[in-house]
Amino acid sequence: MHSRHAFLAVVAPLALLIPVSAAAEQRDELPSAKVGALTFTYPTRFHRRDFMRCDFKVTGVHGACVQGAVVANARLGRNPELGASYPRLPLTVAKFELVLAAPQAGVAGPVPTYPLSLRDLRYSCRGCGQSRLRRFAQIAFFFSANDANYWAIAWVGKRISRPDHQALESIVASIHPS
Repeated sequence: MHSRHAFLAVVAPLALLIPVSAAAEQRDELPSAKVGALTFTYPTRFHRRDFMRCDFKVTGVHGACVQGAVVANARLGRNPELGASYPRLPLTVAKFELVLAAPQAGVAGPVPTYPLSLRDLRYSCRGCGQSRLRRFAQIAFFFSANDANYWAIAWVGKRISRPDHQALESIVASIHPS
């Protein structure tokens, strides 16, 4: 027997007696994104971009800024929060965006009960063209948490896989106050 094999025969059983560190256990946890006072988790296979924007196209309010996070099963362009997707969103897209909305006096969304569901999001694709030509559905939910307003927005491809649809459901259900 080679000395390397003899060493492994002695050391390998001992390795089973060493407790797994907390850091090793945490490697199995899903990554998370924090937006304002909310946090959500997403699959490790998804791509993520955080953003801070003061562009009216994103905020919907002149002179206001918003922050958020975008995750997707496809590579994200430089500014996915602007709706610009480079490359173009595929038919199999599963994309989610959580935005801390711009503050507006007298505007408050409903306070939801947790966990949220993908069914809480409603069709919101204005200016997307004819429905039969669309590559995806855009759904959204406007709500309040901890005295702030949020937008949860999802893009669901026409040919999304079951695992990716389940991933979107899990992402939305994972949203919770931090």
